[in-house]
Amino acid sequence: KHIIEKDEVKLPAVVFAWHTPALYEAGDAEMDILATVLTDGKTSRLYKPLVYEQKVATSVVSYQVSMAMDGFFVIQAIAAPGKTVEELHDALEKALTDALATPPTKAEMARSVNGWKKSFYGRVESVLSRAQLLSTYFHLKETPDYLGADLARYTGLTAQQIHDAANQWLKAKRVRIDVLPVPPKSKEAAKEGAK
Repeated sequence: KHIIEKDEVKLPAVVFAWHTPALYEAGDAEMDILATVLTDGKTSRLYKPLVYEQKVATSVVSYQVSMAMDGFFVIQAIAAPGKTVEELHDALEKALTDALATPPTKAEMARSVNGWKKSFYGRVESVLSRAQLLSTYFHLKETPDYLGADLARYTGLTAQQIHDAANQWLKAKRVRIDVLPVPPKSKEAAKEGAK
């Protein structure tokens, strides 16, 4: 599905989104790690070709949104000045195909998993966030004693599991959303529209 939206943004953007597994389901942690491999850092698989080498984008991000019933995976790229939304789309499409062609390297896995471990420990530092996490475990996993198993979902992953999950979930139908710039409304026009 292809959707075109217009907004008061300076540069066009392309967003890809796919349905993915729910929180704590098989494939959920894999998609979190995949997002890190794809866009975390200047040498990541999408950032390097799109922003640094081709200069077709000013930024590219990806993330897994995990919810109780299902999830979705998002890749969003913002065009560089002077680049059209179609140029950005074509470059993103090719870079994504190249990125998904091989499993993550040992270095990519180590960096990604270490980043998730740091994030995980950060989430259990405060009493409030710890209580919320235990409540979520009890609600979704039917036990508050899921902390170790939750962390193990990330630390036990292999590069092949990440590659398999990427091929399973990102080969399915997706939504493409193009966000195109429109000039901002003047204050007078906004007041007229409100009347």
